[in-house]
Amino acid sequence: MHWLKKIIWRFLLWLRPCSETDARLLQGLAIGPNTYYTQRNLDGIAPQLITMGSDCVLAPTAMILTHDAASFIHTGKYRFAPVKIGDRCFLGYNSVIMPGVTIG
Repeated sequence: MHWLKKIIWRFLLWLRPCSETDARLLQGLAIGPNTYYTQRNLDGIAPQLITMGSDCVLAPTAMILTHDAASFIHTGKYRFAPVKIGDRCFLGYNSVIMPGVTIG
């Protein structure tokens, strides 16, 4: 039972509150009720492009990206696109959602 407490405690550390700077960055983020995520799940450059529905769960290491630098060498530009996650979605461990993706 001790190992279960340890796992739950580590997960709860991921849910700690954001700082004031982080809160300003996350303004404009559209997230429905009963959705569980951490700031570490969200793109650090343009999280305002993320929309999540209600009753969603994101595993601690899931990542939603709204920018992509893969073509920067060839085009000299970054790609930015919105990401939409519907209602009642689960993003599993180490999943990566790329810009322009709609789930659910």
